[in-house]
Amino acid sequence: MSFPVRIKILFFLAALIALGPLASAQPVWAHAASYGYAKWHVADKRAEWTMAIDGKSIMELGPIDANNDGSLAREEAAQSYETYIRPYMDDKLIVSVNGKNAAYALDSLDIASDGELQMTFHLDSRRTIETFQVNYRLFFEESKHRHKNISVFYLPDNPDLPVEHIFKSDTPAWEWMSTKSADSANSFPLFIMLGIEHIMIGYDHILFILSLLVIGLRFRSTIAIVTAFTAAHSITLALSALGAVRLPPAWIEIAIALTICYVAAENMWKRQFRHRWMLTFAFGLIHGFGFANVLENIAVPGPNLVLALLGFNLGVEIGQLLLIAMIVPVMHVVRKFNPVPFRRVTVGVSAILFLCGLLWAIERAYELAR
Repeated sequence: MSFPVRIKILFFLAALIALGPLASAQPVWAHAASYGYAKWHVADKRAEWTMAIDGKSIMELGPIDANNDGSLAREEAAQSYETYIRPYMDDKLIVSVNGKNAAYALDSLDIASDGELQMTFHLDSRRTIETFQVNYRLFFEESKHRHKNISVFYLPDNPDLPVEHIFKSDTPAWEWMSTKSADSANSFPLFIMLGIEHIMIGYDHILFILSLLVIGLRFRSTIAIVTAFTAAHSITLALSALGAVRLPPAWIEIAIALTICYVAAENMWKRQFRHRWMLTFAFGLIHGFGFANVLENIAVPGPNLVLALLGFNLGVEIGQLLLIAMIVPVMHVVRKFNPVPFRRVTVGVSAILFLCGLLWAIERAYELAR
């Protein structure tokens, strides 16, 4: 029996959502974004900073990926630094001391556990640093102005109370003067936006939510699932961000992919889902560790961690509710007006979701084994 046109269109749209990242030149599909983190220390006559940039953005600067495996190795970055990376940095990252552009030197270069290029720089000043300015324009044009760098500054006038700034296309400059307090962005709304964005560009989290809802749950069951997922990932996000529990990020990413596989497989072999909220709670604990990796990478200082945690978690919830608000009405319409049994929709979409989760798990396991 052939599927009606409406069902074929639904399957096609689901395939675009689930497999769209495969059309990208980036083999690592989930969390495909341009981002950076930095920690700056400004002292009497010296400034030091560590900056991490996602490997995919770095590889777009030229033929840096010598073995074409889609990931950035330390040797590749080191060999390409003087040719591609450093000229780009010199043009797009301008650091000024006492009103004059200052030359900075690379101290170390490495690849972090989650594939980011981590670089440490320093500069020395003959005079005491009284003004310090950063003009950051890395990857704004290349990412269509989606790139952002979350920075933490430790400054000489109050080294125990660091300030934060998020460099993005509309706030590319930051300045400190010894005669006035540092200009720090209002971090709470910025972390809310970071949480929303993390959900919206995190394909694995999107597909996990879709796998939970594609069975066409009633309103009460949907609320139970949302509550369970929220409670679970809030617990592990807080525990991990506060340092109480730490798990290897690479293993967490594999586990997140497998949660999609399991829920999608269950959609195909089961017909009754009375206790799905319990499964959602268990898997939500795993996803919470994935969310926590973002705050861990940012290295938010202690005094601001609670505020950052609350803002980021709120942003995740807002993003999650936006996704659910888009998915649930579609499921309702298809279930109510489609002449073909909704079970076929569930099985078809779940098969696509299972394939995506399996491919992500294999890819991440391969990266871990390298």
